[in-house]
Amino acid sequence: ESGEGIYVVGIGSGYRAHPLNILNEDHYYVLFDKMTTETETDLKNLLTSYKTLSKSDLGDYSSWNSEPDEKKYNGLFFDLPGSGEKVLSNSLTSDFKIFFTTYKPTTSTSSSLSCSGSAGQGKLYTINLAAASSGSGDGSDGSGDGSGDGSSGGNSGGFSLDNLTIDETADLKTNGIPPDPVLVFPPSSGGNGTGPEGDGAECPGQKTLLIGSESIGTGVCAGIKKHYWHEV
Repeated sequence: ESGEGIYVVGIGSGYRAHPLNILNEDHYYVLFDKMTTETETDLKNLLTSYKTLSKSDLGDYSSWNSEPDEKKYNGLFFDLPGSGEKVLSNSLTSDFKIFFTTYKPTTSTSSSLSCSGSAGQGKLYTINLAAASSGSGDGSDGSGDGSGDGSSGGNSGGFSLDNLTIDETADLKTNGIPPDPVLVFPPSSGGNGTGPEGDGAECPGQKTLLIGSESIGTGVCAGIKKHYWHEV
């Protein structure tokens, strides 16, 4: 591509007004927007050839390895596997990873006949984009709106999607609709400061996701970089 990077947008589907519906077929979508430029004139020229994407233009993650490159480079859709599973909270993007939660209502007969409420089950998923981007660049942290979006920086010159993965990271311990994930940077609890990757690098602590009262490690060092900007 042009070498100016891409925007990565994540969007989950789910009808929050009816969380107990089990007849829904919801998905998580990732879109790759390569129309990035530093000048307004160039952007206007790019937008003249912009194509509105539909689901059929995206790669199906369930058959990712056999999907054509054209679809892969547009983005992907991921079928949520659970009965009635849906995305009802914002996602979060950090270090070329997209973290999103889902809610799956309880479907057992004993639960439906009970006088108690149906709390359901929350899950955490991680989309790993690091293997998909071999170019250099600075990943931008971002949390989205709606059902979640964010952006990851990086040079699109070496962009390869063959190793992109979506992992079911954890069943959340707290029942009910999961709150938005929040990224925190706790200090190291002691020791020699070795990074989570085990490479011996100094690491002040591990970036941690807070989802309600539950904390989940990301395996990424919590080093914080200062960025400066000025208005031109």
